[in-house]
Amino acid sequence: MFAQDLIEKVRRAVEDFDMILKRWDGLQIALDPRQSNNCVEGSQSTLAVEEGSIMDGASISAFAALGGALIGGLTSFATSWLTQQTQARAQQLAHKLSRREELYRSFIEEASKLYADSLVHETADVSQLVRLYSMINLMPVVSSTTIVEGADKVMRMIIDTYLTPNKTFRELRDMVNSGTMDPLRDFSEACREEIQKLDY
Repeated sequence: MFAQDLIEKVRRAVEDFDMILKRWDGLQIALDPRQSNNCVEGSQSTLAVEEGSIMDGASISAFAALGGALIGGLTSFATSWLTQQTQARAQQLAHKLSRREELYRSFIEEASKLYADSLVHETADVSQLVRLYSMINLMPVVSSTTIVEGADKVMRMIIDTYLTPNKTFRELRDMVNSGTMDPLRDFSEACREEIQKLDY
């Protein structure tokens, strides 16, 4: 898209320059003493001096026009390129954030269900554990080491909880009161901090 715009601007600049050159050639013919047989020698000398001055002015004008057109085209191209790069980077960042948020949300939801189940059951649903493990395997691609280690810690805690005796209602109440009923708090906080850093 930008290459096409630049080519079009350069093409227009070349056309403008070509038009200036044609006008310059016409001016040379008009001022050429050989084209005017009725001019006296003194007049020819005067025209030759004037021709040189006008030709110099035409040359400067032609190159100035070409340079201005090229600089304008390159400036426009650079501005457009920088704008697109900024937009592309913003879109890429938004995509990364969305991907991470979705992965973290899914992991937290699944891990919360499995942890609650592990408190009152001694047999785990292996298929659910495999799904949770697959999410952890995706995290190194988009997440920091802290997040991956936190997710692995949650996974191990869930498995260990399945291996312990089922909790009674009184024990569950004590866990809620003591704050140990929310093992995903540290992981959730780490996810929030990471997303905030990327967002800024």
